[in-house]
Amino acid sequence: MKKKTNDVFQAKNTLLNPFRSTLLIIGIYTTFGLFWIFFSDFLLDLLVQDGSLNHNLQSAKGFFYVIVTALLFYYLIKRRMDSYYKLIHSLEQTIFELESANKQRMTLQEQIHHITYYDSLTGLLSKSRIIEIVNTHIQENPQDIFGLVFIDIDDFKHINEMKGHHIGDELLKLVAQDLDMISRPMHDVSRLGGDEFLILVKNVQDIQELLVTIQEGIQKLRQSYIIGDDTFYTTYSAGVAIYPLDGTNYDDLMISADLALHMAKTNGKDQIIIHQRDFRNQIMRQIAISNMLHEAILQKELVVYYQPLCSLKDSTHITCEALIRWQHPKEGFIPPLDFIRVAESTGLIKSITYFVFDEAIKEIQSFNRANQVANISINISTKMLTREFVEEIKNRYMDLQPLFKQIVLEVTESIILHHMEESIALLHQLKELGFRIALDDFGTGYSSLTYLQQLPIDILKIDQSFIKDTSPSTTVPFLRFFIELAHHLDIIIVFEGIEEESQKDLILSQGADLYQGYLFAKPMPATQLHDFYTEGKTS
Repeated sequence: MKKKTNDVFQAKNTLLNPFRSTLLIIGIYTTFGLFWIFFSDFLLDLLVQDGSLNHNLQSAKGFFYVIVTALLFYYLIKRRMDSYYKLIHSLEQTIFELESANKQRMTLQEQIHHITYYDSLTGLLSKSRIIEIVNTHIQENPQDIFGLVFIDIDDFKHINEMKGHHIGDELLKLVAQDLDMISRPMHDVSRLGGDEFLILVKNVQDIQELLVTIQEGIQKLRQSYIIGDDTFYTTYSAGVAIYPLDGTNYDDLMISADLALHMAKTNGKDQIIIHQRDFRNQIMRQIAISNMLHEAILQKELVVYYQPLCSLKDSTHITCEALIRWQHPKEGFIPPLDFIRVAESTGLIKSITYFVFDEAIKEIQSFNRANQVANISINISTKMLTREFVEEIKNRYMDLQPLFKQIVLEVTESIILHHMEESIALLHQLKELGFRIALDDFGTGYSSLTYLQQLPIDILKIDQSFIKDTSPSTTVPFLRFFIELAHHLDIIIVFEGIEEESQKDLILSQGADLYQGYLFAKPMPATQLHDFYTEGKTS
């Protein structure tokens, strides 16, 4: 196209040069005229001697010259006019093609602009566009307070996995529409990718108004969406960074918002976390613990402690809970709360769980050799209750299956809530292998009585908060109800965290089966556990 345009305009310059065209025609006419005059007169004088005839031929020669020159001018002018018409046509075609190319270019520019500045799925602002808007807002309004809210849809990946990405995309569109409606016209909202969104909350007077605006907006998002035959109730985790406290440019603010979002998801999701300066230290600490934990597993720094349970009815059986402990060679004792979540997020919880299994089975075998029956509880992380876990148990310990009846697997309500049907099926499979199932920390979550009927549980462990700092007059009716209901379902009741005689007397009076707590025994290593029972402290 460019070469053709250049050729056309070069031809135009050649044809439309008036001086050059005039000189060319005059030159041809003059040359032909001079040649004709001298050559025709010379030839006529040479061939015709008769004067009268010569005179007549001179007149005829004049007429002939007029006719020939007229034909010559006709030829020259027509050729030139044909060239002009051809040039004009080429110019018109070129102009048409240029206009068409320009329209295509403008359309392409609009498409590139839309792709660059808008998300193709939701129509919200793109990541590159929100970066420009934030940095421009900072440059033009350096004194303003504003917030960056980094939002993530809780457990969105499960929707993609269970229902397919097309359903996930439809949900993202619906959420995006609500985000856009909530945000306009005061704020800007962008989709960063996946199920992550970013809102620039501006036009606020102070931090308090900013936080109220964010809380009200997130609350409006918590709703159900109907897609086809399915209903999805959405909750959100959000991290908030405030300008200029948490950064003076987009990159710094985004790092702060991301850290806050990480803390929101780590602490249980469905919440808004405002960035704090010590978040970086907490994250660095988690990274350090993760690195040390890898080494701890290799160097066998982890040990299993056992906390005995006291039976209020039968003291002939040894019952205890296996608890993981970490004694670091330099940092000393590291509490489980500091490393269990890190282990879950890094996948190391798998190695830790099987280590506890190995140690617990060794203790059961040791007590069995001494003609003592020992039942040991093992905590199962939310991340571990999977089909792969059940298969792994079969493969690793099938030769020891007769011992499974002496192992209690403790699960929490949070496991059940994530995948109710699948969790129930997996617990049934574990129970069929011989394990007993305990529902741990009952009373701290939703504590639905439906669990007691639907789950294949053998033991119900009541959290210490249920009876701590409460008066008997308000606690006894609930205790009596739970204990009677559990016994009716052939479920053993265990009370956790018993530290005072009054608490023991209270649960004993209501018919509890076992209790666990410092009043009876603290967690202890395996060697002390044997001494504990050898000395006859089961009563």
